[in-house]
Amino acid sequence: MLSWPQGINGNLTKILDDGDTMWTGSAASPINFGVPPLVADPNKRKIDHGTSDVLIFQFQNNAAPLNNAAYSGSATFQSGCVLDFGLPTP
Repeated sequence: MLSWPQGINGNLTKILDDGDTMWTGSAASPINFGVPPLVADPNKRKIDHGTSDVLIFQFQNNAAPLNNAAYSGSATFQSGCVLDFGLPTP
């Protein structure tokens, strides 16, 4: 589940994982992504053991500061592991 300040950011337009495009389109907040609409190639949706990746969320407009209370997000992986994005609290 992913949510953001829709009135400021506008729609989500792209999600990237270390440069690999995981999704493109136009989506309003909040949204729950699965496969599809995320890219089917599992190599573009995985984080290898012992490594880290950078997730980039691109929006229609300039993004609001990360301390905006409307931001929240988590990802649930196939193994059942849940990753909370750990955004700062206002």
